[in-house]
Amino acid sequence: MNTIELDALTLEPQVAAHAAEMFAVLSDPAIYEFENQAPPSVQWLHDRFAKLESRGSPDGRESWLNWVIRLRGGEVAGYLQATVYRGTHADIAYEMSSRFWGRGLATLAVQAMIDELMAHYGVRELTAILKCANHRSLRLLQRLGFAPASPDEHQRRQIEPDEWLMQRACDDQALCIRLFLPTDIAAARGLWQRSAGVGLSDADEPAELDRYLARNPGISLVATRGPALVATLLCGHDGRRGLIHHLVVAPDERRRGLARALLARGLAALRDAGIHKCHLMVFQHNAAGLAFWQSVGAQQRIELALWSLSTQADI
Repeated sequence: MNTIELDALTLEPQVAAHAAEMFAVLSDPAIYEFENQAPPSVQWLHDRFAKLESRGSPDGRESWLNWVIRLRGGEVAGYLQATVYRGTHADIAYEMSSRFWGRGLATLAVQAMIDELMAHYGVRELTAILKCANHRSLRLLQRLGFAPASPDEHQRRQIEPDEWLMQRACDDQALCIRLFLPTDIAAARGLWQRSAGVGLSDADEPAELDRYLARNPGISLVATRGPALVATLLCGHDGRRGLIHHLVVAPDERRRGLARALLARGLAALRDAGIHKCHLMVFQHNAAGLAFWQSVGAQQRIELALWSLSTQADI
C-alpha cells in the first residue's frame, strides 16, 4: 500500500501501531448516531488492526485496504477503508471525528482513495452502503458522483430497508460529475489554458483558486471521464449574488449536454445557499460562449458597464 500525500492531509497505511491514536477518534459518540458502536478497548483495536495488516482475506478473494487520515498538524482525524474484490469492484467506507466535520477533509480524503484504487488496483466500480437517515454521508457521496443503485441491485446485495446502496462507475469511459477539489486545480488550469475563449488572470493562480474553493465550499464542480478531467464549473457567491467562472468543456466532450448538467448542479447549489441570481462574464469574441448562455436563458445586461479596480490603486 502507498502513503498518499495531499497538501491538507496524509493517508497512511493503517497498522496496529495506530490503535491508540485511532481509539481516541473512534470513541467519539457522534459518529455512532446511525450504526455501529465504539471499540471496547485499545487492545481490541490493536488486535483488529494487526489482522487487517494481512491486507487480504485468507482465500485471496478480497484485498483489505485501510488508511488512517492524518492532518498536516500531525493529528489523526479518521480512517478510510476499501474492500477490493477479484475483478474491478470495491466497497468503500470512511469515518472522521466530528471535530473535523464541515471542512471538506472527508471529501478530499475519499476522492484521494478513489484515485488510488483506480490507478493502482484496477477498480472500475465503487459502492458504499449507508443508513438512509445519514444525510451527511449521503451528501458526501453525491458530491463525489455516487448515485443510488437500482432496486434490483439493492435486492441482489440484500440491502436493508433503512439503507442506501450508492454506486459510481469509474472505468475509462465512465463520466462522473463531482465536487471541484483542491487536488483538481492543476488539471483544471491545464484545461483552461488549452481552451479558446478562456482568459486567465492572477486570480487563477493555484493558491488563489485554493482559497476560492475554501471560501465557497460545495458549489464548484468538475466532470471526469475515467481519470481525466474533462469539464469544470467554478462558482461562488458573496452572500447576495452568485458569480460563475470557467464553465469549460473539453472539445471532445461538447454537444453532449455536459455544460448544461454542470450548470444545473451549480445553480442548485447556489439556490441551496439562498442565492437567487448569478452573474457571469464572457469575452465578446467568444461566439460559442455567447450562444450557449443565450440558449440557457441568460440575459445580457447591455445597460451596465463593467469596471475593474485594483485594490493596490493609488486613490
